[in-house]
Amino acid sequence: MKVRRTLQMDPKAAEVFMQSFSYPDPHLFSCRWPAGILNSLRRPLNLLRSSEPVNYATTHIFRDDIGWITAFNPKSCLLVGYVWLVKDYPCVNVPQHWQYGSLKANLFTYWSQSGFL
Repeated sequence: MKVRRTLQMDPKAAEVFMQSFSYPDPHLFSCRWPAGILNSLRRPLNLLRSSEPVNYATTHIFRDDIGWITAFNPKSCLLVGYVWLVKDYPCVNVPQHWQYGSLKANLFTYWSQSGFL
């Protein structure tokens, strides 16, 4: 299936880190979902939708016992969701990649105590 710019990613996360600004202090540019930060001048970025053609990767920290994330494509009327125990996977990474004006990837990967899955 083609990835569309109308795709919506929605993790139930407490805190979001923009990976490009995570060093040396990840909390310096942290934000609350769905707000993101596009650059060091804190230009706002809506992380819910894939409509802005920028490449980024975010890390989402979950504070509750249960974590969840959904991906929704309104054009296809398709909703995919995952639910898990936060003690097993406290973080999710969400990269978005655009190439030649088209959205090529918007996905998520789990982060466990031992690394990516």
